[in-house]
Amino acid sequence: MVFVFASLGEFVIVKVLQGKYSLLKQKEAERVMVTAITPWTNEISAKKRNSTIGKSGWLTLYWKTDKGKVKITWQEIDRISRIVFPVLFSLFSAVYWTILIVGSRYVHHPAEH
Repeated sequence: MVFVFASLGEFVIVKVLQGKYSLLKQKEAERVMVTAITPWTNEISAKKRNSTIGKSGWLTLYWKTDKGKVKITWQEIDRISRIVFPVLFSLFSAVYWTILIVGSRYVHHPAEH
């Protein structure tokens, strides 16, 4: 049950971050359009754009690696979750069934005497 709720929580987080990322990219595109139409605002817009790029409040929504590849937070969470959830569930299942099967041998059943 924990895995179901954890996966639903991950889904909600990813969808919220995806929405924030889309809004941020839309605002950046609008700023680029304004600077293209009104070139005399380029200097002010460039400073403003560089100070907020990839940020939404306290959260970084995307960043560039040293190789120049753009990493997007919600995609990274989704990618990692595709590995972590199945591994944890498999580990949990292996431990659970091992304890259940081995432990059932040592349970005293009163009806058998």
